[in-house]
Amino acid sequence: MNELSFDLSAYLKVNKTLVEDSLKKIINQLDPSRELVQAMAHSLLAGGKRLRPVLGLAATQACGGNPLTALPACCAIEMIHTYSLIHDDLPGMDDDDLRRGV
Repeated sequence: MNELSFDLSAYLKVNKTLVEDSLKKIINQLDPSRELVQAMAHSLLAGGKRLRPVLGLAATQACGGNPLTALPACCAIEMIHTYSLIHDDLPGMDDDDLRRGV
């Protein structure tokens, strides 16, 4: 019997780093003096598992595509997710004091 070996933990770590580096590049292209950019950087770069964009990269690879080509779209998914967390934290939504440990 043939056994396939796959290190999920290593895969997640490598691709999480890829996504985080890409998010930093995107933020660094914006004007850091703008208040909105500062707020985006604070929220977007606060950490997290980055499962949504990593799953997007994995799906691209599973379909025979180049994950690097999908990286901008996967980062956009993470940005939308981060926005949804911020929106959820507005008064009257869930009123949590912390999000992603921050």
